[in-house]
Amino acid sequence: TPLFWEILGFLEQELQNRSVHRIEAPCDLTFCPGQESPNVATCRCDPLFRAYQRQIGPSHSMRPHEVCIVTADPGSDRPLATNLSSLLTTKPEELADYWSLTFHVNRLYAHLHGYRFDRPTISDAEVEQMLDDGHQPPRRIQWSIVRIIQRTMQDRSCKFVVWLDSDAYFVSSEKIEALLIKEQLEGPDSRHLFFFASASSFSSLGTEALNISDHFMVVRNTPRSRMLMQQWWELPLLNESLSRFRQELFLEQTVMN
Repeated sequence: TPLFWEILGFLEQELQNRSVHRIEAPCDLTFCPGQESPNVATCRCDPLFRAYQRQIGPSHSMRPHEVCIVTADPGSDRPLATNLSSLLTTKPEELADYWSLTFHVNRLYAHLHGYRFDRPTISDAEVEQMLDDGHQPPRRIQWSIVRIIQRTMQDRSCKFVVWLDSDAYFVSSEKIEALLIKEQLEGPDSRHLFFFASASSFSSLGTEALNISDHFMVVRNTPRSRMLMQQWWELPLLNESLSRFRQELFLEQTVMN
């Protein structure tokens, strides 16, 4: 649960504070204004995409409204706070849930750059229908990410669909276009259809592997990428070795990896 991970975060910080070994203090930068991003190596705000920001201009083929940022909490268990005073209170017991806070941060980031932003309201019944693939037990809720992105991609005016988990938020004020140019999803050198956040994993022997994570991802909206999204959904039904990941961790991320 979210509370469990929050407790682990406090525990990690407390263990670092009490350790007899030299452990570098974690960087506490939460946002960088002025077209800058947190530099985790120096713990300061820097324009990490400056070289690519220069390539964004009137002659660039992409327009801000063609970037569609979508996030969601499918079902009825995470309603948004409607009392804005709960976003600003100094009393912890009155503070809004984190998904309401991140919603407004991400909404304002999109507004800053002229992107479209959507947090679709999806009822419990719609979630059940969305996850129904004709097999039992039903898929875990995380698989709804694939379906929500597919639904957003039906709008062909969304040239790029950006998915962001509801517990994540933008700490950078730099434009997404710079990331897309850097990762070759846009621009004269574009050749990629997907961008995924990275996640490290370790084997029993201690070797590290770099895996993709869909906590943050970008899809270029093309016929090819729409076909790949559908294959992503269908793979657990077509490949017996992957069928268990309809229910087992790490679910849709394991299948895509």
